[in-house]
Amino acid sequence: MKRLKNILFISNGEFRDDAALEHALHLAKTNKTRLSVAEVIEELPRDMLDLAGSMKIDGLQELMVRDSLKELREYIARVKPKEMRVPAKILVGTSFLEIIREVLRKKHRLVMIDAERKGEFGELLFGSTTMHLMRKCPCPVWVVKPTESRRYMRIVAAVDPDPFDAARDALNSRIMELASRLAQTEESRLHVVHAWSLPTRKILLSRNVPQQEVEWMSEETERVHRARVEALVEKFAAKLPHTKVHIVEGDAGTLIPQLATEVGADLIVMGTVSRTGIAGFLIGNSAERVLRHVDCSVLAVKPEGFETPVTLGEPDAEQD
Repeated sequence: MKRLKNILFISNGEFRDDAALEHALHLAKTNKTRLSVAEVIEELPRDMLDLAGSMKIDGLQELMVRDSLKELREYIARVKPKEMRVPAKILVGTSFLEIIREVLRKKHRLVMIDAERKGEFGELLFGSTTMHLMRKCPCPVWVVKPTESRRYMRIVAAVDPDPFDAARDALNSRIMELASRLAQTEESRLHVVHAWSLPTRKILLSRNVPQQEVEWMSEETERVHRARVEALVEKFAAKLPHTKVHIVEGDAGTLIPQLATEVGADLIVMGTVSRTGIAGFLIGNSAERVLRHVDCSVLAVKPEGFETPVTLGEPDAEQD
């Protein structure tokens, strides 16, 4: 699969999860592609470096990189099959910036990242680094929830086709392409969900439009949306003839997480869309709300031609 070539897996040094790396290794092996693993450590502040120098401890940052790289390589070696070569790298600086710069340098086509955690029980959190990547990373971002399962048995594709918006239609095709290929690879059930609404319902009723006419308009709106979704799904029906389509009325940010919970979804494939006119700064209000309420892995797909606002820094020394 072209868009799953050259994968970058970002390890969480504080909470390394074997199952998350195993998912990345499985994906790389299945797609016969390169997998690299990186970890980000903070750049030490100047005053700390000066203090270390006064104690005759030179190269403290370099020592941290060396120790972190050793631990990262040991973690990879413990999890990966012996026959696979998986390069490891330590990035230094602000997490999301250095990850995106690595993507630009090495032309990665997919970023997989351990879900950030919070709280006493380590519940799932789409934290600062994850949200920055979803907004600004130029390639798809797969946030991997910690799990004991090595397979995704149920995949949800959240779509919103619009024949009057070529960019949106292209994005929905990308979502379906990725979701259907993954469902084939994982031998999983694919659920396609689309949320629609009649935003003028309240206004029409307040203007004394007969209830029957409003209901007719609502039914016609649903029919149009259903036809669009079914036409999109039909393009991929030969690969997955048992795909289940869900057309639901209401707010996407609320209903998509509800459906994901109902079907026991392991993964949601969804699009990120900027409506601000500023490249790479927003992922869309519905997508933001979905992420606040889901408790499964998420693969976020960018529109074709998306440009990151992040620029490359100075070239760094290779560690491989």
